[in-house]
Amino acid sequence: MSRAYCQCCQRVTSHKVVLQRCVGEEHSLVQRFFHSIAMLLHGDHYVKMEERMICRECNTPAAAKAVALTDAHTHSA
Repeated sequence: MSRAYCQCCQRVTSHKVVLQRCVGEEHSLVQRFFHSIAMLLHGDHYVKMEERMICRECNTPAAAKAVALTDAHTHSA
């Protein structure tokens, strides 16, 4: 468990870190299909995730950091 400054609590508190999928732009079905094929052909088949820190005291999300996870579908719990 990491500790970070919470803007809401105004002090350093413990935070939990969760991964959340990045929100993509809205595209048409055809654009998403061709983009998926292009990603597979170029070897960029990863899931882009955001690392979110959430305060354990007030449950307020802190800053997000983008993380690329390769083969994330194989790491299911």
